[in-house]
Amino acid sequence: MNMRYVFVGDFSGLSLFLSRGLEALGQEVVLYSNGDGWKGIPRGRSIWNNDVRPVLRPLKQVVGAWQLRHALREDDVLVLATEFIFNRHIDAALLSWLAASAGRVVLLHAGCSDGFHAARESTMLCRECKRHDLNGGDCVFVNGRWSGMTSLFDRLDTVVPFTEAYVPSARDYQRPGTGTVVTAPIHFPIDVAHLEQYLHREGPPPHRVLHGMNRLGFKGTMYLRELMAARPSLTGLIHLPQRMPFDQFLRTLGGTEIVLDQLLADGYGMTGALALALGTSVAYGHLEESPTAGFDGTGCVPFRVTGEASADARTLEETLVRHLDTRPHPDDVRALAWQRHDHLKVAAQFLEHVK
Repeated sequence: MNMRYVFVGDFSGLSLFLSRGLEALGQEVVLYSNGDGWKGIPRGRSIWNNDVRPVLRPLKQVVGAWQLRHALREDDVLVLATEFIFNRHIDAALLSWLAASAGRVVLLHAGCSDGFHAARESTMLCRECKRHDLNGGDCVFVNGRWSGMTSLFDRLDTVVPFTEAYVPSARDYQRPGTGTVVTAPIHFPIDVAHLEQYLHREGPPPHRVLHGMNRLGFKGTMYLRELMAARPSLTGLIHLPQRMPFDQFLRTLGGTEIVLDQLLADGYGMTGALALALGTSVAYGHLEESPTAGFDGTGCVPFRVTGEASADARTLEETLVRHLDTRPHPDDVRALAWQRHDHLKVAAQFLEHVK
């Protein structure tokens, strides 16, 4: 019986594109994904119905996990998009239950977690998230709010951090006596050839600068609005769209000159990687003196965020205007995406790390 990679959950398309890369390399892959909620990312096999009433959702999740457990094989590699997949009161129990039926367990680390919170809680990133996303000071990703997580972490064989930005928090999973391996970081995987079909489709009117909305605190959307209020000229430059289906979002990215991605996370995320693959430059903020390693190159536009609104607004406008005047050719931007984000290359690195 051949080894199989069974993905559970998605994270802005990370599981989708990584699983496609593994499959193209000849690996047997199954993707269980509900489309990452409102984003409407192409789905795999559904674990449960996201549209079910909240009071019934935990029951549906238990049923879905039970069905998945019986579909797992003893030599499967269970790949978790995050440790936060089910209702927080049953999450650790269900994931540990699934892990017991798999041969190995791999965690993709590219989002908030207890370790990430510990590494970032004193920064503007965490403060903005608590204030705007969570509407309070209690972080939903602190493991103390998710009962039984220790049993899950003890079961992890491998943790793969996506980008250098997640290396410090990934090390938090190396618990004494467990043997959990934290690999070298790899970049976000994008099926660049697949996205090229969106370059030739009719989309909404083009924008000079588009802010790729996602989570209000993590993306820095609310701070961006503060900057736009401090410097009204930014309002005519930057477009803040509403949430939209994935295919429409891709067409919008392809028709934009600059995507303004994360302001507070020291690098761009999956939205930025998608934009680069479509030939669109990506601007992003960094809280440290210099950007995190691995986020430079043609089409990458970093700017420093200090937390002082008037100064940051001036820096942002100057950075955007300067890049709009000297914007590289889209083909050169896409070349960077092929070199850095091609899902086949990333999938090959992933296989090297987890074999």
